[in-house]
Amino acid sequence: MPITCDQHLLPASDWDFVVVADTHYFADPDHADADAIAEFPSRRVQGERAAAVWETIADLDPTFIVHMGDLVQEFPGRPDFDRAQQEALAQIDAVGLRDRIHFVAGNHDVGDKPDPTMPTHAVTEQDLTAHEERFGSTYTQWQHGGLRFAILNSQILNSDLPAAGQQQAWLEELLSVGEDNLILFLHLPLYLRDAQDPHLGHYDTVAEPARGHLLRRLRHSSLQHLFAAHVHFRFYDRIGVSGGAAHHWICASSCFTRPGFGQVFAAPPAPERGRDDTPKLGFYLCRVRAGKLDVHFVPTGDGCSTQRRALTTISGANRQRLGVTLTQPLVWQAQVPMAYPSLVRQPVRNDYPWLLLREVGAGLVRVPCEDLGDSTQQSRLQWLRQDGLQLQAVAVGLGSAAQTSAAHADAFDRLEVQLTDGPFPNAVQQQQLCELDSPLALCAIVPGDHIAGKQHPRTRVGYRANELVQLLPIVSKCGPDVTIVMYAEVQQSLTSAALIVPATQALQLRVSLDDEETAPTWITRALIQAAAWNAPVVVEPFIDLDRTMDGASGLLDPLCNPRRAFETARVLSALLEHVKPERFEVDASEERIEMSGTSGRLTVWPSAAGDQAAASGRWFHLASGSVDQTQMPVGWHGPVALLQ
Repeated sequence: MPITCDQHLLPASDWDFVVVADTHYFADPDHADADAIAEFPSRRVQGERAAAVWETIADLDPTFIVHMGDLVQEFPGRPDFDRAQQEALAQIDAVGLRDRIHFVAGNHDVGDKPDPTMPTHAVTEQDLTAHEERFGSTYTQWQHGGLRFAILNSQILNSDLPAAGQQQAWLEELLSVGEDNLILFLHLPLYLRDAQDPHLGHYDTVAEPARGHLLRRLRHSSLQHLFAAHVHFRFYDRIGVSGGAAHHWICASSCFTRPGFGQVFAAPPAPERGRDDTPKLGFYLCRVRAGKLDVHFVPTGDGCSTQRRALTTISGANRQRLGVTLTQPLVWQAQVPMAYPSLVRQPVRNDYPWLLLREVGAGLVRVPCEDLGDSTQQSRLQWLRQDGLQLQAVAVGLGSAAQTSAAHADAFDRLEVQLTDGPFPNAVQQQQLCELDSPLALCAIVPGDHIAGKQHPRTRVGYRANELVQLLPIVSKCGPDVTIVMYAEVQQSLTSAALIVPATQALQLRVSLDDEETAPTWITRALIQAAAWNAPVVVEPFIDLDRTMDGASGLLDPLCNPRRAFETARVLSALLEHVKPERFEVDASEERIEMSGTSGRLTVWPSAAGDQAAASGRWFHLASGSVDQTQMPVGWHGPVALLQ
């Protein structure tokens, strides 16, 4: 069985639906176009990946599925097009999902948009008729659970086909309804970076004038969510609409990634010049609760995994145990070069850090105060706050802190002051801290730490427990709401003493990762220690540091794919939120920590499971995000947790 999903750690939903895109079933490779296989060898397994995705979706048993277009790799006019569609539908029939699917028309289904630079012919009446005979109308709407859903045929926008005018009249009527519950699907994105994206010669977006007209109409509509596909790469934006903002999701493929978009990463390309970046493959599970959508990305990888994946809640006000330091910017931009299939440069934005910050379940973000003055960063940082995350602005020195407080007082939730003149503020500095008139986090900056294997001493960021005796009498003089940033020492096994909270003052535990091998264990120890202290953990780096004086493995690799540390942080923080531990017992002989709380008992082995591997309950392999409901499978190594 391919990947399945365990939803035990998620709140109950009213009902669910799935959005899956660009499955690109490839007809039997032994009888297919040899040139196609030679160009990209992963095409040989596209059919297998599609089959695996449908099995994963069937196991979720959603109320319905929206397929976002490009069901097959062939396209209208190719000799194997009809056979490929029949075989792709047979895969869907094999898992019993055909009658639940709403099909969006993509370029591989009906033809390209009307642009003379496109690689294949534009949609024709014949293409539309053939498609509608098999799949139904290419624009349609339906209602379910108090929500309205609509599919738009992006391929005929700007065309002179009769269907284009008919669709436009239908759309005007649809958007005139004032109910605040519309969710819209189309294959081509309206834009990738923003509404000013080029259009003629741009393979990947709706062209003008249809783009501008549709955006203007949507901004005066009741739109909640807009889903698009085609680029096999995830992007995210928000569109201002009547009464607020709509979520603009551009979906990943579940089959392959598109070369070119890897230009946004400071890393060598993924396999096949970026076409086979399998960690980015997957689909969206949309869970409806009280009329609102929780949108979860379900990664499906190369289609060969048999993992049972633990799904966890996204970031928000209820996820406050885990924080992340933005060692790199939250968002950065690039341009895809002029290269097939486009004739223009394509401006794009790397939205993966923003998306994955939410998906790891972070509730706190430490960000350099300079980002608050950067309009590109600021808008997305504020979206995080709107979604319930806490923003902690980091100022190096009291002077920078005063400037940040004066210029951006409404843009953060807590101001971290890194004390550059010694870890213990004097009377004058205490007064300056009070005058900041903001919730504070005090952080020591202590140069001169000697690290084995390093020529030069390093600077410690954060307080050690033995410094609190001198610090605590001072803290009360620095303001009414002060948190202390602690330096996490997680290189050694946890002990009972390490779980004793060192102060009644509010604390944060900052953990700086080192290599990929130790990162899951260090995060596990830090999260448990912080839970005992009733404090959040803040992890850094978010993305690997691989070209700096001190390299470090982060939560994400340079291609912004989740590492084992990401999965560990995601699942263990969710488990701790679920159990809400109040009692902690440590068996130091095998580094086993038993925790009990209002919702059960949790046992964690930060380095390796011990003699209870046959105990009943839900076993979690933290570093892979896997769960087993019987016993710990043979071969699981690294941090392991047992929920009972």
